[in-house]
Amino acid sequence: MKNILVIILITTCNVVFSQVEKVNYYTIDQLKNVSIDSVFAINLSKKKLKKLPEILFKFKHIQYLDLSKNQLADIDGIETFTELQYLNVEKNKLEYFPKGICQLVELTTLILNRNVYIDQVPSCIVNCQKLKFIDLWYTSIESLPQEMTEIKTLEKIDLSGVQIDQDSQTSLKKMFPKVRLIMSPPCNCMK
Repeated sequence: MKNILVIILITTCNVVFSQVEKVNYYTIDQLKNVSIDSVFAINLSKKKLKKLPEILFKFKHIQYLDLSKNQLADIDGIETFTELQYLNVEKNKLEYFPKGICQLVELTTLILNRNVYIDQVPSCIVNCQKLKFIDLWYTSIESLPQEMTEIKTLEKIDLSGVQIDQDSQTSLKKMFPKVRLIMSPPCNCMK
């Protein structure tokens, strides 16, 4: 049974990542020489960014945005990208869950892992009614808002590496019975 679950997990991850890899991402240097309406995917990973670059806001039709592995403490203005479906902000220095994300109603994939200061998901996440996957691995999340249960498209929540006690894990499983929850073994911690 475990082998079947592992195969399903690997297959699901491969499908998600293969779809993202097929997208033609533009880098910041390429953005200077392209038509504004022709850019749908931008990769700004590993650029040591401390804030979103101004040039980014010229591109209103972005559907895929990779901001991973930078030094972003916030992503003010992210709500500008109303067509965004995929947002990767992993391994930054986000100090909180950016509420602008809640305005991204087309969002299907949200990756926030390794932003250790994020300790809560705001209830406004319910506005992201197309969300399928949210990655909160190795954050400081203490709980998830009840409103998230209203996102009927939600398939997977990754909470691995998050310190969650047995009772809280049981509550989350009851709260999201049809969602695949990925969690580390329960801790002996008191929340």
